[in-house]
Amino acid sequence: QRPWMAPLLSPWRGLLALLCSTALLQPVVAERGRKDSAAPAAAPAPSPHAAALKEDSEESEGPESLEEGSAEQAAAEDASSAAASAEAAAHVAKQVAAHSIRMTRHAKAALKKAQEAVHDARVDTQGLSENQTKALKQAEEHLAKATKTVKFGNGTTESRLKERLARLREKLDAHSDARDDELDEMRKELHDLREHLKGTSGEEQIEDIERMLKELGSRETAAALSHDELKAELERLREAVRRIEKMHKEAIEKKAQEIEAKQKSPDEEKEGGEDG
Repeated sequence: QRPWMAPLLSPWRGLLALLCSTALLQPVVAERGRKDSAAPAAAPAPSPHAAALKEDSEESEGPESLEEGSAEQAAAEDASSAAASAEAAAHVAKQVAAHSIRMTRHAKAALKKAQEAVHDARVDTQGLSENQTKALKQAEEHLAKATKTVKFGNGTTESRLKERLARLREKLDAHSDARDDELDEMRKELHDLREHLKGTSGEEQIEDIERMLKELGSRETAAALSHDELKAELERLREAVRRIEKMHKEAIEKKAQEIEAKQKSPDEEKEGGEDG
């Protein structure tokens, strides 16, 4: 180099050196840029304040989430238990309904048996035989048992059973009134009354009642009367007997008063004489 060129080149040496270094480093920088773009970008590190807030939120939300999960599990268990209870209740209700149907059939069978017994008893209109009376009583007991056992929701069927049972008892009473042993008992009562009322107007009434009782006891008359009519006739006879008994009682009381008055008269006369 010439000495005179040194002062001219000295200001440009730094710029030339910078240009040369930039040209040499440009391939290296481009290669590094390609590698960085191919690799995934790393997440920026959180700040200390953000990390603290995240920890606080996790601590506060942790128990609540656990409680919500526990509540959902309990609700699921309750629903399962309720479903099982409902199924068991439906099974029991089905069994109760089937039992009620069986008891209803039992009651109907009892009514049928009672009706047949009453029908058999009505064959002999004069009175019931011992077997017929026993059969009718057994039917009544069977029907009474069914009436006490069966309980219906609306009470209509039970009420009908009680009504039919009452009618059955009335028929049994009507048959019992027509039996020969009761007629014999009334004859005996009339005989005793006749002995007490001999020579009075009541004796004539006794004779009329005995005549009516004899007609009632005959087979032809008993066959012609219905059970209700037979019961009414017997009640009329009883009423007549009660009237006669009342008359007899009044006559005895009157006679006792007369005797007592006669006994007092001599005593009063005797006391009056002593006073004079």
